Amino acid sequence: MALYEQRNLSLTPDQWLALEALAVATNSRATRGTRAHQHSWRKLVERIADGEIIMVERNPYQMPPGLDEAVQQVEQRQREQELQAEHRQRVTAHTKVVRKTPPLKMTQLDMFPEPA
Repeated sequence: MALYEQRNLSLTPDQWLALEALAVATNSRATRGTRAHQHSWRKLVERIADGEIIMVERNPYQMPPGLDEAVQQVEQRQREQELQAEHRQRVTAHTKVVRKTPPLKMTQLDMFPEPA
């Protein structure tokens, strides 16, 4: 047996009418209970939750003018800072590896024999 969770909705009368109109428009009908075979906002919500009905925004959100460019500039600066930090980490790691090897000692070679 499946467990169900029940919650309440606090909506204005106009919102309830709109929700019930959507139930009628999508033919969302109750399958059991005292209102079986009648349009039901609960069935509408259940169908949306099951992915049977996919909602599309009437007026999708659009950023105010100029904000999109500002966001892109901030993101570009963040990418540049991340690249600089990554480069610093590489240089630091390389410097640690290079410094771990002991320095080479220069020895003087007697390439020219001294005159007798």
